[in-house]
Amino acid sequence: MLAPNINETTDTSLQEFTQLIVDLLSLGQKVYQQIHLVGEDICQEVTRATQGSARLFLPYQNSSDGQPDPFPVSVSFPVQFRSRNYGRLDIAPDPQRPGSPALPLSVAQLLAHTCGSLLYSLELTAFIEGQCQRLDSQIPLNLTKREREVLELICRGNDQSAIAEQLHIAPAT
Repeated sequence: MLAPNINETTDTSLQEFTQLIVDLLSLGQKVYQQIHLVGEDICQEVTRATQGSARLFLPYQNSSDGQPDPFPVSVSFPVQFRSRNYGRLDIAPDPQRPGSPALPLSVAQLLAHTCGSLLYSLELTAFIEGQCQRLDSQIPLNLTKREREVLELICRGNDQSAIAEQLHIAPAT
């Protein structure tokens, strides 16, 4: 991926940063066993894709003292999804104009929002995967053919009356 020119913030449109967002989302499509590794990958990808102009700080991800490595910060955005806070996105100052951030504010805000959504999705995926593994060990392997049919219809979102109608049985059955 060719990173957008982050030094040209005046003429930069959101479209030029689309690939950055696409790369982050594609990273989210990888299935990892541990959310910790994914967080590390996302932090590295943010830094790489922005050519060092942005840094994703996730407190659970960094050293034991919880303090990030030194990074000059022009502006920071919270990385969150709804009420769940994951960390922050720090934007460095523009080397050409030290009073301005190196990324347009709209891009930085979109990047922070994307990271929050991605982290939430990955956390939710890990939770659901864990629940499925737990349930898999509890489901008896010897279901009858009818029980498997009913279970399949339940998984497709059918309610009791719809299942009864499709299987031509009484709802009480």
